[in-house]
Amino acid sequence: MVRSPEKMTGVWKVKICGDLRSFICKRKTDSQLARPVTTALPQHFFTLKNDSYKVRMEKMSWDEARRQCKADDADLASVLDSISQAYTILRVSKLKEPLWIGLNSNLYRWVDNWLLSYSRWATGEPKNNLACVYIDTDGDWKTAACSNKYYSLCKRSTAIAPTDPPQMPGNCPESKKRKTWIPFRGHCYAFMGSMSENWAHATVECMRMGASLVSIEDPIESLFIQRNVEIMQDGIKSFWIGMHRSHMGEWMWIDNMVVDYTNWKPRMPSDFGSCVEVQSSTGMWSTTNCNSYKPYICKTVKVIPPTEKPSIPLTVVKETPHGSAGIAVGVVLVIIAMAALATFLFFKRIPTPVIGECTFDNRLYINSDLIRSPATIDTKGLVANIEQNEHA
Repeated sequence: MVRSPEKMTGVWKVKICGDLRSFICKRKTDSQLARPVTTALPQHFFTLKNDSYKVRMEKMSWDEARRQCKADDADLASVLDSISQAYTILRVSKLKEPLWIGLNSNLYRWVDNWLLSYSRWATGEPKNNLACVYIDTDGDWKTAACSNKYYSLCKRSTAIAPTDPPQMPGNCPESKKRKTWIPFRGHCYAFMGSMSENWAHATVECMRMGASLVSIEDPIESLFIQRNVEIMQDGIKSFWIGMHRSHMGEWMWIDNMVVDYTNWKPRMPSDFGSCVEVQSSTGMWSTTNCNSYKPYICKTVKVIPPTEKPSIPLTVVKETPHGSAGIAVGVVLVIIAMAALATFLFFKRIPTPVIGECTFDNRLYINSDLIRSPATIDTKGLVANIEQNEHA
């Protein structure tokens, strides 16, 4: 019995008898021992590794089942690996009833925030427009209307889901029934697994959503795409991506991104087909006919909401009481009046020039100030001076 890879767990395989392997023993029960009569499993938690599970044997809708699990300090179960799947089925196989599990319209994340890394979808699942997931009596996962009434599987765990890597700022478009936008770095991605179009129509459908067929820029983005498509590999073998062959024979992205990275499958690209698909099982690319009908992946840039400008608080100037203002104005007026008076007195004290005290030796020179005061001039002295000059 195969243990790995995980998708092959439980499958039988022929091997050489001399190989050394673990083994499983089985024996019949003692027929002498009385066998207890049970009609249903007891409703208590059973332990698997570090987790505890409980089967609730009341038929209820998915939402009601989750509320009942939360009332037990648990949640609808996440089935994270093949061991949990096998052990759970082993414990509930006698019920012969479907069980709700913790997966709904967001088919990429469990309700306890763990990413969907393991799946066991039945053929043709997940179905279109059916949002809630249950484990059927054959162990396969199927989708149904959330209002259907089934038993449910609760899980109590101490393990905490890892936090998502840091994201660039921005928001994704609103998710609706047929599409769920998944943020990654600076973009949002919609894996349209329930739709099927040829390459050209898939391009148009992405454009209608304000997006384009996905371009893959580096190995980190390629790994993100791979992790999201491989969980649907049971029902979907491949998805359209946005690479195509131009009329010049060159490979290019539909959104005109530079082709700096490729993840071709071995012996690819081939001359057959001018459009590219990504394989769900490996995440690798291959060429195919553009008229084939496939699901597709859309990609759009995150929307950064506008930032509001911080409002500048206005400084409120408090009015000075009128009494203080009056006093201040009075003091200023008094100072101005005193300054004017001092200026007036200063200029009034300047002395008037006296006749005869000029700097010229010739006494015939008369200052302009003296002309304006003829009453003060000694005319007799002036005439005597003139007569002396004439006799000389």
